[in-house]
Amino acid sequence: MFKFIDRKQKRHLVLFSGWAFDYRIFQLMDLPYNYIFYCSESLAGFDDELKKVLDTNSIDKISLLGWSQGAFIACNFAGSYPAVIEEIILIGARQKYDKDGLEKIKQYLTKNKTAYLYSFYKECFSPHEKDLYRWFKDTLLKKYFEEFSLEQLIKGLDQIGHVKIDVDSLKRIENIKIVHGRADSIAPVDEAVKLLKSLPQSQLIVFDEAGHLPFLQKDFKKRLYEH
Repeated sequence: MFKFIDRKQKRHLVLFSGWAFDYRIFQLMDLPYNYIFYCSESLAGFDDELKKVLDTNSIDKISLLGWSQGAFIACNFAGSYPAVIEEIILIGARQKYDKDGLEKIKQYLTKNKTAYLYSFYKECFSPHEKDLYRWFKDTLLKKYFEEFSLEQLIKGLDQIGHVKIDVDSLKRIENIKIVHGRADSIAPVDEAVKLLKSLPQSQLIVFDEAGHLPFLQKDFKKRLYEH
């Protein structure tokens, strides 16, 4: 369920990816943490399994990075166990998704999974991110087409339709960063502004030319820690 990467750092970051992606999408990212990647589609026993990883590696505090669908998972864990959280980084997040819109996506997938995924992946990148989209096509696109089954994708949409970010549960988390691309068409930047208003202790970082994957930007690390 989890993949621990010892990067010889003092702090630890648990990373949750978005729907129709996995931990490999983070491979260009270089942040000052050891990485703990969430690698399962199942949420059954999630809290207990993560706590086992922390106990096994003698980890008392963690930071969480939740991107897109992963933001729901990160926030749910943080709300339940605020004492172990140093920081939350929410990327491309929205408080909840419209169920009718998710049902339409299921219909498109059922009709032609590859065609829908191709259009979805392309939509995740802004027109300014041609080089990043080319990298994605060359390294991950074909693998994702082959590895994500229709059943798995629909199950993920069902999970998204039943969750939302409970902002009240995050009031005790002092260090929250909300990162968004201004050209994000999957989760418009207005969604980040709404979260900021609900979480006044948080900091909003907007990448003007980025789409749904601002963590792929070259200056992501610098922007994340410049304040």
